[in-house]
Amino acid sequence: MQKGFTLIELLIVVGIVGILSVVVVSTINPAEILKQSRDAKRLAEIESIDGAVEFALSQNLSLNIGSSTTIYLSLPDSDQGCGNYPSLPVLESPWVYRCSSEANYRNIDGTGWLPVNFASLSTSPFTALPVDSKNDDELGLYYSYTPQGSSWELNVEMESDKFSFNGSGDVESEDGGNTIIVYEAGTNLNLMPKEMSSRLAGIELRVPTSCADTSYSPFGGKGYYNWWTIPGSGEVVVTKLWFWQRSTNMSTSESVEMALYNDEVSDSKISESVVATGTDSVGWISANLSSPVSITLGQTYRFGMGSALAGNFSWAADTDRNCGTSYLPNIGSAVFNWSGELNSVAPDLPLFTYRLGIVGVSYVER
Repeated sequence: MQKGFTLIELLIVVGIVGILSVVVVSTINPAEILKQSRDAKRLAEIESIDGAVEFALSQNLSLNIGSSTTIYLSLPDSDQGCGNYPSLPVLESPWVYRCSSEANYRNIDGTGWLPVNFASLSTSPFTALPVDSKNDDELGLYYSYTPQGSSWELNVEMESDKFSFNGSGDVESEDGGNTIIVYEAGTNLNLMPKEMSSRLAGIELRVPTSCADTSYSPFGGKGYYNWWTIPGSGEVVVTKLWFWQRSTNMSTSESVEMALYNDEVSDSKISESVVATGTDSVGWISANLSSPVSITLGQTYRFGMGSALAGNFSWAADTDRNCGTSYLPNIGSAVFNWSGELNSVAPDLPLFTYRLGIVGVSYVER
């Protein structure tokens, strides 16, 4: 006599199928697969654009490939200066953005987002200009191009975990360029300004390191150094350094050097940036790193500050050792003036009565 499945057996089978489905979906991760597919397309298209510009110049050495200090974007915009994309990194002068209109941005005659007239060649490598699959400024997913003379650089952000920095197929830090968090191609991978190193705003951590162990250098004004165990866990990419400035009578031509150091035996400098300061500037001031660096949250690093140019600078200080996480020095708080460049290796210095400086970082999670 043929027996059917009991209700309990059916429930067990359904449960097993459900568990297997969850395991398969979590293992395959369809969202990541789609991102990898789009990244593969990005890599292929950036390489094709790179090859097309090279081919165009080989056909016509006097061909105009665009203006220097201009970053051409694959984002369509009625504003030539790409003003309708508020999430784009803020550029320092003389750099400017250039966009083409929705109607023209894929044109191959130089009126598209790429300023190269491929249509003037006997054989054009394109029928329409490639653009990023997402083409989204808020996600940082778009193509960027900048030329200088007969050289050029192309940048694109990777979307998937696999192809991004520190992924199993990391292409961003292995391309030979000067940043580890975007993919770079072209004949000169140092053309793009540092502001374009990070397409995303990232996370900002600004804390009162005046509440942490701090030391200063009394020897010839060779800068100040302090320690900060940056909260969190995991590896991230730092794109910007911050400090809270307590300034008096400073010239707009004066600037401050900031640096981040390993807190190890070598105490070696791992990044640096220069902040242009303004007269009587009080508050948070930041600078993009010349090249983003990888750090591990939860570890201790040293911050250094010194003068990039001749002059004295005022760094906030306070005798209050019990300040909370929202602490900022008062305008009338004590200040220390200093001059001189930072050391390439942070020295071990004695603790001082005052707690000096409030610093921070901006980072991109990976």
